[in-house]
Amino acid sequence: MENQFKQRISKDQKFVLREISDSDVLTLYRRQIACWLGDRIADESQERLKLPQFQFHPFSQEQVLEMAKQKGLREILQEFDARFRASMLESPPDEHP
Repeated sequence: MENQFKQRISKDQKFVLREISDSDVLTLYRRQIACWLGDRIADESQERLKLPQFQFHPFSQEQVLEMAKQKGLREILQEFDARFRASMLESPPDEHP
C-alpha cells in the first residue's frame, strides 16, 4: 500500500518540485509589500507604489529576483522579510528615490 502511495505521488504534478518562475517571484514580492504596508499608508502613496519605477520598492526588479535565486518558497519569503525590514530600518521610506 505504501508503494502505491509513493508511486501516485511521484507521478502527480502537484507534488513535483520545480523552480519558481521569475513572474511568480515578482508577484509574490508585490503581495508581500501589500501585507507589510497594509492600510497604514496614504492613498496617494499606494498609488505611487503602482508606478513602474516603484513596483519593487525599495529594491529593483533585478534585486528581488536575485534574492529569490536558488531558494525554496519559504526561504524566499524569509529573505524578502529580512531584507525589507533591514532596508526600512537603514533608511525610512521618505528617503528613498
